[in-house]
Amino acid sequence: MINQALIDAVEYLEKCGREIPLTLMVSLVSLGVKTVEYFQATLTRMVRNVYDGDLGGEFVNIMQDLVLGQISQAFETAWTDDGNELPPPEYIRDASQEMVREQWSHIDDFYRAIVDARVDQTGVDPLLSRVQLWANRYNEAYNMAVHLIALNTGGKEIWILGHAEEHCSSCSQLSGLVAYASEWETAQVNPQGNNLACGGWKCQCRREKTNKRRSPNALSRILDAVAGGHL
Repeated sequence: MINQALIDAVEYLEKCGREIPLTLMVSLVSLGVKTVEYFQATLTRMVRNVYDGDLGGEFVNIMQDLVLGQISQAFETAWTDDGNELPPPEYIRDASQEMVREQWSHIDDFYRAIVDARVDQTGVDPLLSRVQLWANRYNEAYNMAVHLIALNTGGKEIWILGHAEEHCSSCSQLSGLVAYASEWETAQVNPQGNNLACGGWKCQCRREKTNKRRSPNALSRILDAVAGGHL
């Protein structure tokens, strides 16, 4: 009921051409009602507000809530998309919590970077470019959950290219490749991974569970795709 009321309020404001209050945008993301696009738009406004002096140290707590909502929603969505019912099992919850803690560890540094930029008058644009990195963590979390589900069920996964004007050499080579989840795990090659030729930070690729036949020499082909990559 609360979620639907928030959605209705936002849709009404959008229809009227009114700016959505930041607090409402934060609620939508934190509750998992909105994901990547709203997370990116919300965080962009928060960064600008800190830079303009309209938002202080509460930025850290608000962003912690946003990250928690974003990553938790990604893991739960991957679980239900696989045809399962909530709540997810312990291994999914543990991985979600670990990723949240890892992301939280960077929030203080991000806040200080915004404040420093305001004091030094170095401009806000470089900081806004980092917002997409945070927003893309939803895709990373979703893909991680898909992989864990396949890994725990002995399944196979296929690499699917995301939307992009041009794909890096790693993702292009991996496109359509089918391997056991255990082989992807051994290779440590994942969508949004920093060992891809593109560095992964804008990567929209994903892996999905599949019943297709395993690709010949799958593991060696995965490793070849990232040989001489970003790292």
